[in-house]
Amino acid sequence: MTKKYGQTVLLQHLLVALLVGVTAKATYDDINFHLRDGGNLIFTKTAISTLDTPFDAHSLIKSYVNNVTKVIVKSPISYIYSSLPFTQQLPIFLPGGYITGAFDFEIPSGHDFINLDTGNVYTPVFPTPVVQNVDLSRFDDPEYLVSNFFVADAQLALDAALISQWDFEEFISRELTIDTSIEGPHVLIFHTHNTEVYIDEDWRDYENGGVIAIGNALADELERRFGLEVLHITDGYKIDSRNEYDVVDTIMPQIIADNPSLQLSIDLHSDGLDGIHLAGEVNGESSAKLMFVNGITQMRNGNGDLVYMQHLVNDNLEDNLALSMQAQIVGLTYYPDIMRRIYLKPYRYSTHMLPNSLLVEVGANTNTFAEALVAVQPLADIIGKVFNLY
Repeated sequence: MTKKYGQTVLLQHLLVALLVGVTAKATYDDINFHLRDGGNLIFTKTAISTLDTPFDAHSLIKSYVNNVTKVIVKSPISYIYSSLPFTQQLPIFLPGGYITGAFDFEIPSGHDFINLDTGNVYTPVFPTPVVQNVDLSRFDDPEYLVSNFFVADAQLALDAALISQWDFEEFISRELTIDTSIEGPHVLIFHTHNTEVYIDEDWRDYENGGVIAIGNALADELERRFGLEVLHITDGYKIDSRNEYDVVDTIMPQIIADNPSLQLSIDLHSDGLDGIHLAGEVNGESSAKLMFVNGITQMRNGNGDLVYMQHLVNDNLEDNLALSMQAQIVGLTYYPDIMRRIYLKPYRYSTHMLPNSLLVEVGANTNTFAEALVAVQPLADIIGKVFNLY
């Protein structure tokens, strides 16, 4: 009888010790984040008792009690109360898993605290961007458009005559919509160059990073925020020596035909730059820049005249340009620091298959993956505003 009692007491003491150890470690992890200069908050406060922070014995006990009660709530072990009678009188304080209740000073920038009590799902909250002014009254002036909205391949010799082919006043007045009541995928995301990665990534692991991962993030954002159903195709189109756009042209039309609910296609890329790092700022974070690209299926002949490329037909060119310009205006209005100009090229690219088609460069090979990821929320916001999804 004594031996059995002793075994029971020993087991209880071991479990109590384990409980104390786990909760003490959790408490230490809660409050022992580092300051901006890399210093340790607990050690700093201990060494400098007059340091003006709310960290004190009360906040330490409060954090420890919080961890103890969380263990009690999450672990249905009835003997804890008998082993630790004082816990029955402890108030259960569950502030949603955030430590901001224990510390009243400014949290260092870059520290995002994820609530582990909600399945480790992190939903970022972005402040409303400061609205900039874009002068919409001058869209009948091709010189103004050339000076403020476009760049072009050298072969095009961009000038006002080129831009004057199109009525951009009419383009920006169009009301663009996506009917989310239609069953099936609404948005198609694909990557003509699916192996494009960022400067801090290994291209051999492109399937788990690069533009594919950015495409996944954009798909999640569009689905979560606007209820859009997104079809994200991550396949590659490099076959022998054939141009990837030619391969896409033999595959993607069938995918679109099989999914008649599709109303927007996005060919998502990362630009190739030679040693140039382009970045802006979004909510205090370094962000890759966005650039919309349009192939206008025209080139200059020997006399310098613009002629259409007969083997590359795009019946949706005006719709493509209207979408790019509206997206550019929204981008310049809300995220001017990360917008590059619309890039025009003699080619057709992959925007001819749907009227609402975007080819977008999310950063470049000189950006980090983190910078590209920051640009996803603005891109989704631009799409939402252009298509009146709010």
